[in-house]
Amino acid sequence: MMPDQSDHLRQTIRSTALNLGFHLVGFAPIGPFAETQHFTPWLENRFHAEMDYLEKRKTERLDLKNYFPTVKSVISLGMFYYPREKPALKKGPEMQVARYARGKDYHVVIPKLLKKLLRHIHAEIACETKLCVDTAPILERLYGYHAGLGWIGKNTCLIHPKFGSYFFLSEILIDVDLAAPTTETNHCGTCSKCLDACPTGALPKPYVLDANKCISYLTIEHRGNIPVEMHSAIANNLFGCDICQEVCPWNQETEKAKPFSLHIRPEFSPLESTEALKDKIENATEENFSALFAARPLKRAKINGLKRNLKIVEDNLGA
Repeated sequence: MMPDQSDHLRQTIRSTALNLGFHLVGFAPIGPFAETQHFTPWLENRFHAEMDYLEKRKTERLDLKNYFPTVKSVISLGMFYYPREKPALKKGPEMQVARYARGKDYHVVIPKLLKKLLRHIHAEIACETKLCVDTAPILERLYGYHAGLGWIGKNTCLIHPKFGSYFFLSEILIDVDLAAPTTETNHCGTCSKCLDACPTGALPKPYVLDANKCISYLTIEHRGNIPVEMHSAIANNLFGCDICQEVCPWNQETEKAKPFSLHIRPEFSPLESTEALKDKIENATEENFSALFAARPLKRAKINGLKRNLKIVEDNLGA
């Protein structure tokens, strides 16, 4: 494509994506990237815990062409799920659910929007594409970083300098060269608030996450019993954990970055009170579980996981 054609297509994609409700749009090359050298040692240290799918499709994650052979660039998109405001830290007695999981499952919401975006792209140019929302074997944050959506922070989250880190990532892989690589300067500086605040030590050093100790992993992905020595640190976290994001200055109100209004999709709003959710979990059975938690992130923990988590939280709260 000629440069002006590429510019036109990028502008069309950007404007269409923003109109569909995405907040961030960027265009990344497919690599290779120097940052991928850290992935293999991370796996070798078993920091991925029981998430063996990360290792099984390692070659695809390290080289996007092993997943989509004709790919030439990545359209990276960000959608915020929590309005910019100073979040209340988890000091109260009420059980907590990670903000991303309080409403509908983004794995259900976002693909519908990506398909609409794809129709616009295919109307502009004949091309092969593949949409990705979390489950695809690609290093999402890395492409988001090289598309200019933010920098990867010490808590391993992608952080936008104005909007913070409460956003979902998704991608469209395309066999057209649209790459307009740009990277955001890392603004973590000497700050170590996320490392210091993690109650389980799941961030042993900057930019490294040990899933074996992560409350999000333990309460969502881990199957079976959670080690007793981890129970007290789980505190009131029923499903997931936002602590390393809550303490991040880039998610706080400051004089430099005033709060602003973002349109957050209503699907991501809380679906019930914590008391109602507690009752729902207590009354869940193998027969009704799928219906009770259909199209919700909470379903990922399965019925045994949610009941296990609820028991730990109630013990911690003295309920």
